[in-house]
Amino acid sequence: MGVSYGAISVEHGLPWWIPVLLSVLVVAGTSELMFVTIIASGASSWLAAAAGLLVNARYLPFGFQAAPLLGHGVRALAAAHVVNDESISFALAEEDDATRRLGFWVSGIGAVAIWPASTALGTWLGAFLGDVRTWGLDAVFPAVVLALVLPKVRAGGAPMIAAVVTGAGLTAGAAGFLPAGLPELLAVTAVVLARPWRTTAPATQETTLEACSVVLLAAVAVRSGTFHDGAFAGPSLLAGCTVAAVLGWRKAPFLLTVAAAITVTATLRLTGLG
Repeated sequence: MGVSYGAISVEHGLPWWIPVLLSVLVVAGTSELMFVTIIASGASSWLAAAAGLLVNARYLPFGFQAAPLLGHGVRALAAAHVVNDESISFALAEEDDATRRLGFWVSGIGAVAIWPASTALGTWLGAFLGDVRTWGLDAVFPAVVLALVLPKVRAGGAPMIAAVVTGAGLTAGAAGFLPAGLPELLAVTAVVLARPWRTTAPATQETTLEACSVVLLAAVAVRSGTFHDGAFAGPSLLAGCTVAAVLGWRKAPFLLTVAAAITVTATLRLTGLG
């Protein structure tokens, strides 16, 4: 996704250092892409920043889920920089606290390191490859999230499945007319189907927060896998993400799931399907 983001930024006419700087300071791909798109359209930087903050509102429930992993005080403030879709996805994929913490930190630090590097690579490749979506690279992010989240959905049984399906439907239905970020937040309302909120039971609160994160991540994958700039992204990306969803549900190897999504998306686009 970083390569795609860097290439798209240059394609919009922005200097290479803007997406690279944003990738270091923000580390939130969707909001960064929205920011550079709005700036490239000629709108004010204030409007672009406000739109980016709106998109990142989804990190509020992620913050609740990540809080036990961050520590306390100044350390927690610094550690919050590595809270992103990937680190939460990897953390939720594990069962015990120690492994969750390891998955969170390894994936979070990895994202903080790889995201700027891949963005810089994208700004360079953009001049040679043209639209990197042609090569199916926009399927990477939704495929990664689906591969990590769907086993958790399957383990949650019928209530979790119902919540995720409902949340995905709400997101898909609202993505065409609501600003980016709001459809995903709307999906969280479906979590009542997975676990009723009970403030008197700490264990239930923890389970509900986890359910919120799972539903939200699934919604993010649905939106990024079906919509681009508020419009339908095309059947090729949808097909690639569908393959990723099937493989993720069947607990296929992670790399196989992502590679299959890229291959299907790119192959269909190269045949002219769109």
